Amino acid sequence: NTPDDKTDDKDTVKVGDVVNYQLTPEIPSYPKNAVNKTLYITDTMTEGLTFLFDTLEVTLSVNGELADDDDIKLTRTGNNFYWDNKLVATAWRITDTNEEDKGFGLNFVYDTLVIDKENAYAYTPIIEYSALVNDKAVVGKEGNTNETTLYYTNKPNQEGTWEPSERSPFPTEAEDIQSIKDDEIVYTYELAIHKVGEDSVNLADAIFGVYTDPGCTNLIDKIQTNSSGYAVSTKVTAGTYFIKEIEAPDGYSLNKDVFEVKANWKTVTTKNSATVTDFEYTSVKEDAITVQDYWVEQKQVLIET
Repeated sequence: NTPDDKTDDKDTVKVGDVVNYQLTPEIPSYPKNAVNKTLYITDTMTEGLTFLFDTLEVTLSVNGELADDDDIKLTRTGNNFYWDNKLVATAWRITDTNEEDKGFGLNFVYDTLVIDKENAYAYTPIIEYSALVNDKAVVGKEGNTNETTLYYTNKPNQEGTWEPSERSPFPTEAEDIQSIKDDEIVYTYELAIHKVGEDSVNLADAIFGVYTDPGCTNLIDKIQTNSSGYAVSTKVTAGTYFIKEIEAPDGYSLNKDVFEVKANWKTVTTKNSATVTDFEYTSVKEDAITVQDYWVEQKQVLIET
């Protein structure tokens, strides 16, 4: 999938795929005369996911669903989101120690969301964004997690609205700031092969091609066996693939057989480490898991104030 193609659902992903998210928080209802109208939403991702900051979009909905005639697609200028030149939200980058994007914070101006000022009825923001599955993605039950948090106040008549800053992208949860958390997990698949010679000697430096067709014309990865004879490809999703040796270790003849293999979670029992072309993977593969949907939808619960 790409950030602009969010309809092709998949069960699993591979390194290099883009995962699309839709977050629909049901926002609190603050009194008209409230002095604290904190409404801040964050999403933070583990190191196997790289957040694509430029994909962040916000749409205002009356009924909490997209494709409605009354939907309002906010205009994004830099990190700010506008509706009729009114500031609705400001995005904040959340990065790791290497300055890699690992998520975002969205600080909403609550009053710009209000439809009925007497009853404090407001639009629902629908937030869409994407993340790249990178070469640090975890293979196995642990998966690659993103955690969303909705910060709000249950004391709207005390203190003032919390505002983020570069030094403080997360609120300090105190008596006047509360939060609700949710998370989703993206799982990746892999293929592992073991190259052995006579007397079960492990063979290093054999290079194999991973193909999607039995004729071995559509190459998707090249993998090289390590000192233990193992090689791993994480550039696969669930399905059938074909493996062919394309370079034999020194002193050995090329194996011209084509091997049909399946990427699934029913026969995964090995533990290994391998160098694969430009990527280095360390995998811990365990028993079967229930795979989450590729298209991730998250929804927070209504906050009573």
